[in-house]
Amino acid sequence: MRLEAVKMAKTYFSKLGAEHMPRVRMLMALLAFPSDTKVSPYMELFAEERWTDLIDDFRKENFNLHQLTGNCAFLITLQCGLSALKTPQCYKSATKNDNCPVCSKQLNELAKGFPISHCSHSKLVCSISGDIISEHNPPLALPNGHVYGSKALENMALENDGKVICPRTSSVFALGQAEKVYLM
Repeated sequence: MRLEAVKMAKTYFSKLGAEHMPRVRMLMALLAFPSDTKVSPYMELFAEERWTDLIDDFRKENFNLHQLTGNCAFLITLQCGLSALKTPQCYKSATKNDNCPVCSKQLNELAKGFPISHCSHSKLVCSISGDIISEHNPPLALPNGHVYGSKALENMALENDGKVICPRTSSVFALGQAEKVYLM
């Protein structure tokens, strides 16, 4: 059996480049030692843990061959989604949005190492209602400088006798004091 291995090695391994020859020579020397040898480094090459290493190497090469990844599809999808939604505001307590998944405690921690998304077209979101600020929900600035959607401020004024309370500063203003904000 060992002579057949040497013959096969001469036939196929001779075609390998010079950079692989030291490793091939070491592996060929295994044929001269019994599997219970105490001679290092051959003892390590016969160790049971080598089977685990061989299985891992085989899986890696199989994944590379078929252009697969070692991560599950769910994890990859989750990472892509978090990266697409992540903004610098997700890490500032004053600007966290309850409707943003990345701003939630668990996903915020998970997304820390991911890149921040690049948005060429940004959307303003009212931090009171979570609605998008647009021509149908124009932005209004309170005298303290904080900006919210007009629908949220109007609803708040209806519930509080025409007064609006800034959620960030707890300042109270009349709805008429809020001014329209024009965006370019």
